[in-house]
Amino acid sequence: MEFHKLTIQQVTKVTPQAVEIRFDIPQELVSDFNYQSGQYLTLKATIDGKEVRRAYSLSSAPHENHWSVVVKAVENGVFSNYAMTLRAGDQLDVAAPEGLFVHEKSTNAQTYLGVAAGSGITPIISIIKTILETEPDSKFALIYGNQSISQTIYFEQINDLQDQFGDRFIVRYSFSREERDGELLVASQKEI
Repeated sequence: MEFHKLTIQQVTKVTPQAVEIRFDIPQELVSDFNYQSGQYLTLKATIDGKEVRRAYSLSSAPHENHWSVVVKAVENGVFSNYAMTLRAGDQLDVAAPEGLFVHEKSTNAQTYLGVAAGSGITPIISIIKTILETEPDSKFALIYGNQSISQTIYFEQINDLQDQFGDRFIVRYSFSREERDGELLVASQKEI
């Protein structure tokens, strides 16, 4: 596996325990880093004298012309806790995108269903954005589970997509540690 030293363009806190890391891809590497929605990047760092590698799904979509992953801190997570300290301008070794969990564009109108929980949203949000952008007659329904609103990765972005795409994008949240008064948290079969 070949790694390239990439500069971090931006680090954004997306929940109290998760950050989005956006990479600056030099022009000479753009073709190597072309990707399909659903693929992942392998990141490598030396932490406490040991080489550590972790794979993170791309949360950006190819048409957005940037490369972003989300890292959620986990208890005793060597790489994830290291990632919480990263800042714009830092560098990481990154391998080109890989993975077979990809979306193949359809030329016919489709209705898609995605189910995600926690940080499992990252490849799904990439696929959602791609479908909504490139398949104007298709629809997407998302069921997304989390502990709470504050722990929901991309909560605002998902709601913005719902506002932007109307009935083409239906979202239903399920929260294990909080209730939302008066709101149905599951989608009916008819809605999907």
